[in-house]
Amino acid sequence: QTCALPICRDYLERFTKKFQWPATLATLSGLSIVVRENTDLESPYAVEQFTIGYTMPILGTASGFCILAFMNNDKRQSLIDTLLSSEDGNKEEYDQMSLQREFKTVKTNGYAVKIRTRRYTDQTAISVPIKNSKSIIKGALTVRYSTSAYELNDAIKLFVPSLEEASGEISTKIDAYKNKQKTAMDSTYEL
Repeated sequence: QTCALPICRDYLERFTKKFQWPATLATLSGLSIVVRENTDLESPYAVEQFTIGYTMPILGTASGFCILAFMNNDKRQSLIDTLLSSEDGNKEEYDQMSLQREFKTVKTNGYAVKIRTRRYTDQTAISVPIKNSKSIIKGALTVRYSTSAYELNDAIKLFVPSLEEASGEISTKIDAYKNKQKTAMDSTYEL
């Protein structure tokens, strides 16, 4: 995941330059979602600015739902069991059946959406998965925008293609980087 950071930065910056809204790379870390990179400082519309390393509850984010939806079923179920049994597990908001329905919708659509009431304005986040060539989920790319700026369907049509394109290019570069590392390690052992 560390190798993805310099690779992702360029795509996040281009996305924000094109749309002006903040873009984020987030990954799973234990029972939290962690902001690994973002363009909050470059976006004129970032109402909240999240620092690199900022953690959020998995079930409180579009990134979390996106990552869980595209995760291996056994690993996802283990995480969900743990999340729902923890003190702040959102038992009032979620149960196994509603989560499974949500994951199915996210996987079918190819993106996750989360609308959150914030201090100044409601924010909508749309996340797409970053998967490697073996379809293993590595993280999520997310755009956050003011809910009042776009109808949801319009925002999906506007943002998702660019997020998916960036995700695909990032995945390709991560795979190439990993293969290059593997080749270098293999040749080191041949000496």
